Amino acid sequence: MHRPGIYDLEVDTSIKSAQGGADEIRQLMFRGVPHPTAFERLAADN
Repeated sequence: MHRPGIYDLEVDTSIKSAQGGADEIRQLMFRGVPHPTAFERLAADN
């Protein structure tokens, strides 16, 4: 079972094609992941 968590990007694969998901990832990588990143937020909680 999947537990919702903290992510830098969520892609809804129930409505996006593989290409559409890849395009979203590519756009995020081009723009840069905003700070704090998911890892930074998780680390701050510990």
